[in-house]
Amino acid sequence: MEGIAAVAVVFILFTVVVQLSIALLAHQVAEATVAAAAREASLRPGLSEEQLEADLVAMVPGVGHVEAGLISDGRLSRAWAAFEFLPPGPLLRSFEFWVEAEVPVVVAP
Repeated sequence: MEGIAAVAVVFILFTVVVQLSIALLAHQVAEATVAAAAREASLRPGLSEEQLEADLVAMVPGVGHVEAGLISDGRLSRAWAAFEFLPPGPLLRSFEFWVEAEVPVVVAP
């Protein structure tokens, strides 16, 4: 009986560790996607928030509700996104992330 309990505890701990590592990976991918959107918006001001949201959904599997924004004031281009992440496997907990990036606007010499 003790062996079965130990296996169950190890399985639950393994599931938690895997879900946390996947959530950290999803956060890193989201940061890279938002930073790329900020850089692209500094070069090409026509980038839309819907495109950023679509990029996040495409790059980060398991993304739930997404809100994103792009702001450019002539000097800086800022992109941000807030989203819910649902890790694969048994849903122990969903994660909510907020990522943002800011880059200077590129002006031709």
